[in-house]
Amino acid sequence: MAKRLLAVFGAGCDMKDGIWIPGGDFEIWPLGPNGGRSIVRQDSVDDNDPNAVIGMGELTLEAAVAIYPHVNPDSVAIAYGDSSPSLKLDGHPSENEVMSEYFEERHPKARLEIFDPVEWKSGGSASGTYHEVANLLRLMQRDAIDEVFIVHRKVHLRAMELTTLRLQEPEFQDLAKRIRIQSGSVESILTKSDPDKFWKRIWNIEDSKAYTRSLLREGNWLYNFIKKGSTQVVQKPVEQPILATK
Repeated sequence: MAKRLLAVFGAGCDMKDGIWIPGGDFEIWPLGPNGGRSIVRQDSVDDNDPNAVIGMGELTLEAAVAIYPHVNPDSVAIAYGDSSPSLKLDGHPSENEVMSEYFEERHPKARLEIFDPVEWKSGGSASGTYHEVANLLRLMQRDAIDEVFIVHRKVHLRAMELTTLRLQEPEFQDLAKRIRIQSGSVESILTKSDPDKFWKRIWNIEDSKAYTRSLLREGNWLYNFIKKGSTQVVQKPVEQPILATK
């Protein structure tokens, strides 16, 4: 019988009133050497703020919870990676730990994969999509996973592209020959599972300037990775639309 994994790409978690919770729909994330996403939950984010981008941690969790019975996986890996060094110094848990705890409340019988930085020799590096993909692929190799269903935000262009690219690396050549990959976006899963509850909320996200900024950042990251091999992009926010209107 095929072994199946539900893999959910990280989308952020915040702190509110001293408690870690899944991230909101929008977040503030300045770019640059001293940049980084705000971890303090904000009830509202100014869409005109040049550092306002898409978060969707809470919606990503909801999508994972909704699709779980349909995938019926042997195990679940959410935001499967290490925490950043700065958060570790402050004693904060990883997003993997936070999101897994909330998921388990909804599906108590699920087998959650908790990332072990010692086992995977992460060296204290933050997860990031580049590392998160490798972590997931190594998990699939270790557990002899035959099928994986990946949950990701539509705006997170790197998720599936990097999965395809990293599977071509020598380390994963045997896995690439046998793994069967399916995927679903957070947005499509939620609008199908409960359109009355989620359709308007998702529409507001996709109609925002923050969404355009996120697409631009993702596109620039992919360009720099493919053309220059860089996994870090420092760029100024760009306000013009990414897509032509006619």
